[in-house]
Amino acid sequence: MKPSGTGETVSMREIEQKFEVPEDFELPSFDTVLGVAKVSAPVEHNLDAIYYDTPDLRLAASNLVLRRRAGGDDAGWHLKESVGDGERLETHAPLGAVGDGVPEELARLVRSRARRRSLVPIAKLESRRILHRLVGADDDVLAEVADDHVTGTALLHPDPAVTSWREVEVELVDGDRDILTAAAHRLEDAGAEPARWGSKLGHALGDIDLAPAPVELDHRSTAREVVAAHLADQVGRLVSLDPHVRRDDEDAVHQMRVATRRLRSALATFRRLVDRAVTEPLRDELKWLGGELGAARDTEVIHQRLQEMVAAEPPALVHGPVAQRIDTTMSQRYADARSALLATLDSDRYLQLLDDLDAVASGAVIVGDPADKKATKVLPRELRRAKRRWQRDVDALDDAEDTDAQLHEVRKKAKRVRYAGEALAPALGNKPKKLAARMAELQDVLGRHQDGIVTARVLEHLADDARAAGEDTFTYGRLHAIEQRAAADAAAEGRSRLV
Repeated sequence: MKPSGTGETVSMREIEQKFEVPEDFELPSFDTVLGVAKVSAPVEHNLDAIYYDTPDLRLAASNLVLRRRAGGDDAGWHLKESVGDGERLETHAPLGAVGDGVPEELARLVRSRARRRSLVPIAKLESRRILHRLVGADDDVLAEVADDHVTGTALLHPDPAVTSWREVEVELVDGDRDILTAAAHRLEDAGAEPARWGSKLGHALGDIDLAPAPVELDHRSTAREVVAAHLADQVGRLVSLDPHVRRDDEDAVHQMRVATRRLRSALATFRRLVDRAVTEPLRDELKWLGGELGAARDTEVIHQRLQEMVAAEPPALVHGPVAQRIDTTMSQRYADARSALLATLDSDRYLQLLDDLDAVASGAVIVGDPADKKATKVLPRELRRAKRRWQRDVDALDDAEDTDAQLHEVRKKAKRVRYAGEALAPALGNKPKKLAARMAELQDVLGRHQDGIVTARVLEHLADDARAAGEDTFTYGRLHAIEQRAAADAAAEGRSRLV
C-alpha cells in the first residue's frame, strides 16, 4: 500500500495473510493466478529484528507490534496496529543507531498503553527471507510472497527460549484483495495452514494469555457483568484512539471525545453501583479531558460549517475576503487547539488519568450487593432515573430565563439516557435500544440548535476582526442571521419532539 505521512514517520496500510508451513514445504507456482503476468526472480534478504514492549507486555495485549529491523527493503523502526480483516496500520521511522532507543515519535504513539513504563527488548527474530513479487501486465507489483525461515528468541526470562519455524506471507502492494485471495488459495491447495499467530512476535512468545476473554451478555447476565463490560469497552476505546488523535487521523478527536463522554456518563448513570469516592474525581478529570478534546473538535466543525455556508452564498453577496479570513482564522485556531491537545496527551495529569481508569476497566470500582443481581432486575431502575432527570429538565423549559441554555441541558440529559440505553441493550433487549434511538434523534436536532448558537458567536468575532481591518462586514451579518434562524428552527423542532 502507498505510504503517507510527514516528517520522520510514514504511515501506510498493510494487508496480508500469513501461513504456517513445514520445513520441506514446496512453494507453489503463482504464474497462473488471475491478473499476474509474471513472477519476478526471487530475492533473498537476511532480516534481524528486535521487538520492544513494556515488561508486562502492554503493547502485545493491545495487538501492537513495535520493532527495530535491519536488512531488507524497509529497514527501520516499525509500529504495527491491527485494524481487522488481515489489515494493519504500519508506521515507519528511520533505523538510527543501535543504541538510540525507540524513536520519540513512535514512543508517543504507544504512550497511552505504555504510560510511564520503559520499552525494553522482549524478543529477537532472525529471518532468511526469499521474496517473490507477483507482477501485473503493466509491470506494477501486485503482491509479494515472502518465504521466511525464522529463528525467534524470547527475551522475557533469564534463560531465553529459542524456537525456529517456517512461514509464508502474502502481502498486497498495488493489487486488490482478489489477488490476495487467489494467492492464498494456491498456498492452501499446496498444504499451507493459516497461521495461528497474527505476527512473528506472537509465535516467538508462544501461548501467553494477554487479555481476558470477552463476556457474552444476555438476559441472564448480572448487573456487574453488564456495567463492567461497558466501562471496559469505553476505557479501551479512549486508550486506543490516543495514537489516532496524535496522528491527526480523520474523526479521531471526535471519537475520542465521544468515548470520554460515554465513560463519564456511565459513571454517573451507574453511580449506585460504583465506588463514588473513586469515580466522582474521575468524572471531573474526564470532563477536563473532554474539554481539551472539544476545543480542537469544535474549531474543526465550525470551520467546515462556515466554509460550506460561504460556498453556498451567491457571489454577489460575499463582500470582501470572507472565505480567506475564515480559513486563516480558523486554521490558526485549530493549530493552537491541536498543539494544546498534544501537550495534554503528554502531560502527567493525562497519564495519571489513564492509570486511574485501569481500575474502571477492570471492574474494580463496581461495589455492593445489587451489582451481583440479575441485570434485568437492577439496571432498568438506573435507566428510569436517567430518564427522570431528563424529564425534569424538559419540564423546566417553560419557566427558563435562558431557553437556549436550558435546551442545551435537555440535550445533555438526552445524551446520557441514550448512552445508558445503548449500554443496557445487550442484556435488556429492544426497550432500551428504542429509547436510545429516540434520544439520539432528539440529540441530533438539539445539536443543530447548539451548533447554530456557537457558530453565530464565532461569526461575531470574525466580523469584529474584519471591521478592525477595514473590511466590509455585510456577509458576516448575513451569515449570522442565517445561523440564528437555523438555531431557532432546530429549537422549534426539538420542542415538537418533546410533546
